[in-house]
Amino acid sequence: MPAALSALGAEVRQQDHDRYLTLVFAPETAREPLFALLAFNQELARIAERVSEPLLGEMRFTWWRDAVEAAAGGGPLPEHPVVDALAPLVSAGRLPPKDLLDLIEARRRDLDPEPFLSLPDLKRYAEETSGLPNRLVARLCGLEGTSLGAAEDLGTAWGLLGHLRAFQALRRRGRVWLPEALLEEAGLTRRDLMETVRPEGLVQVAHSIAGAAGRCLERARAAQARLPKGKASPFLLGTLTRLYLDRLARCGGDPGDPRFRQLLPQRIFRLSWAMLRRRW
Repeated sequence: MPAALSALGAEVRQQDHDRYLTLVFAPETAREPLFALLAFNQELARIAERVSEPLLGEMRFTWWRDAVEAAAGGGPLPEHPVVDALAPLVSAGRLPPKDLLDLIEARRRDLDPEPFLSLPDLKRYAEETSGLPNRLVARLCGLEGTSLGAAEDLGTAWGLLGHLRAFQALRRRGRVWLPEALLEEAGLTRRDLMETVRPEGLVQVAHSIAGAAGRCLERARAAQARLPKGKASPFLLGTLTRLYLDRLARCGGDPGDPRFRQLLPQRIFRLSWAMLRRRW
């Protein structure tokens, strides 16, 4: 990476260091568009954390919807560094406005305190909020065809994993988003998760979610096992997902284990090795 990192690049590095590391291997000409996309994704992801009530969150999501529509229609743009970087990509057709609007709508779910009803519901959310952004990363890298679908599967796997990694943080905020159907199968209630440090049955729930992530990895590998030269960034997310799934297994499958949430020091070496082998 160049010594002087842009403001958006620095923001991505600070807020989402794992994804930032995958961009280290992107062509230099693609990095700023990728930073713009991921910074936009971060802005949406943090709305629910920043507002004190859902109505304020709805107003923020509407603000971003208006900004994307203005960029697509050539209207006056609101002042914001992410909008400034994103608008040229939208107007040039590099980022379809419909996809960005779909991402905004999917993120509105973050304002809902109720858990997901089932694992398919959680997977759909992961597809819409993590699979879609990784598909757009692949698009900005110049990929097309089946590679886009494989990238989306990897993003979905990453989103499912992220739900497990966020378990403790969400629990501290009084939120339990683990699917109700999985909790019932494991004999758990939301109260159990809130009041018990390591409730019995939590590992069973995590195993089901991790299994869904693993199946997304397998489907992506079947479609795109080798890293495309110069366009590897969206697939390196698969390398990181596998690393964290292995860490979860070493923690006994317990998403509440503090070791599971720690950043893995070997990430950059595993990514570099993947690049040398051209296999994620």
